[in-house]
Amino acid sequence: MFRFTIRELVLLTLVVALGVGWWLDHRRVVPLQKRCDRLVKLAEATVGVFRRLGAEATFEDDNISIGRWNSIPPDPFETGPLQSRGEN
Repeated sequence: MFRFTIRELVLLTLVVALGVGWWLDHRRVVPLQKRCDRLVKLAEATVGVFRRLGAEATFEDDNISIGRWNSIPPDPFETGPLQSRGEN
């Protein structure tokens, strides 16, 4: 049969405890990182909407800044002049 010393058992306990601790932390952090990534994409999309509407908007370091409007926001439903095919 195997014989283990107290030192070996303590070392084994330490290694197992570190592995379980890392696994528990990793299991908690991964969903939070995914949620943060989704929020960053939402913030970037929000800034894009404000820019299309004519505002000075930036997204830097977890901060959205909406500045002054450059002009009257363009009509999103307005289309350009109609051209027939073949005309440039």
